[in-house]
Amino acid sequence: MISNMKIFINSCETVVKYIDHTSTVTALYKLTTLDVKIFLSFLKEHHIDMVNCIGYEVLFSHFLKNIKQYKYINQIGLNGYISVSGDFYIG
Repeated sequence: MISNMKIFINSCETVVKYIDHTSTVTALYKLTTLDVKIFLSFLKEHHIDMVNCIGYEVLFSHFLKNIKQYKYINQIGLNGYISVSGDFYIG
């Protein structure tokens, strides 16, 4: 896990961890300054998705399809209960 944290801290790229093929971990991720600007614009454009209660993890994974490059890490170093399902997450 330490090597993954080095990637997370030292990377100049956006860094994320996927839960599955449709969702990403949103408790801890890293966005570049440019990607933050793109994300804010993306959220404004997808306001109706939020009104229709799409999950943030799903919405965030849709956003990732709009950016040029991001780094995926296998272990993000978090564990705890997932608020929606109540499952215990280790990853």
